Amino acid sequence: MLGKLLKYELKSTMRTFLPLYAAILGMSFIIGMFGIYDMAEIGSFAIIIFISLMVALTVVTVLMIINRFNRNLLKDEGYLMFTLPVKVESLVLSKVISSIIYIILSTIVVMIAFVIIMLLSGVLPLLNDGLRNLWSYLTAQLMNSKDIVMNFVFYFVDIMFGYIVFILTIYFSISLGQLRIFRNKRTIAAVIGFMVINSARASLTSFIINLLGGNAETFSMNMWTEPVGMVSIGMSVVVSLILFFGTVYILKNKLNLE
Repeated sequence: MLGKLLKYELKSTMRTFLPLYAAILGMSFIIGMFGIYDMAEIGSFAIIIFISLMVALTVVTVLMIINRFNRNLLKDEGYLMFTLPVKVESLVLSKVISSIIYIILSTIVVMIAFVIIMLLSGVLPLLNDGLRNLWSYLTAQLMNSKDIVMNFVFYFVDIMFGYIVFILTIYFSISLGQLRIFRNKRTIAAVIGFMVINSARASLTSFIINLLGGNAETFSMNMWTEPVGMVSIGMSVVVSLILFFGTVYILKNKLNLE
């Protein structure tokens, strides 16, 4: 059933994201071509449009995360969704997974757009030496040590959990706003809840890292062996579970549909 819910989520939002992806990639071609012919004025205008599309993509992604959860589960559609023969956990999880998928897709599209611009404008060949040196360094590290592999894995997992915590914080905050005590101030309660949760999580993470003798502001190439890295992952997992099951509990037991 989770697969069907996920398919429904992706199809419902695809009509919004695909045109944006196409527009961003299209503008990257235009900017790259203007870079060849050095058409300064038109090129500058194209860059402004490109940046505007990037901002729009970020805004649309965040709004999608908020609106899909709010409209499908907490508005009129919620009456239908909660009559389906599916667990509340699956409803929430499908929205988290679909949001992560679109965040990853958006990142990939942006990266492709920048590569297209560099290829067409002739900037990429100018970076050949730097890219070749970077590749040589990474290859040497991979040959001599497994640490770099673990670091790539760690950073990927850390980034993914960062996205998951962000999404679940939004869901939990919106769910808090549905409690009867906040009946007339749901939006304000949700915004304040989001800010308090983020602040508390950051303070607790920093406290634990300092307690273990680490430094939250220290960057290391071997983060997975450092207190900073391990605490970051551990806190993200714990916070994700708390927010997920907290959201599920409210939806199951304290839901007050509009």
